[in-house]
Amino acid sequence: MPDPERSAENKMTNKLTIEECPGTTIITDAEELVRRLQAASKEGKTEFWLAHKKWPTLTIALTDRTNLAYIHYFPEEDHPGFQPIPKNQNTDLIPLLLSSHEDTTMEARYFVDLETAYAAAAEFFETEKLPSSIEWQEL
Repeated sequence: MPDPERSAENKMTNKLTIEECPGTTIITDAEELVRRLQAASKEGKTEFWLAHKKWPTLTIALTDRTNLAYIHYFPEEDHPGFQPIPKNQNTDLIPLLLSSHEDTTMEARYFVDLETAYAAAAEFFETEKLPSSIEWQEL
């Protein structure tokens, strides 16, 4: 979860915090954000929490399939959030590589390709809103 103190600082300076496991990075523009996500995924980091302030938050979880990511949007605390509307009916279970090392799986139909996830992250950086580049369903 994003650090409330760091998030309050970002709100005043239009910066975005990426909580990675391990570590935190402050980003100042959308292109830098995409480059950081691409580099972090190559470094084996697999879970990212993006926020300008405490809420809203966009999360991205990578998989062992290098071209897929699960993306989730939380508009506020205690809200179950939004996930992508499935584009197919593939119910194969794909393991998520979470920093908590939990054994978690998600149906393949809820995943997006990495480029879509990166584009949504860049849009979130610019708007601080639910990215319109993905069709979402509220949970």
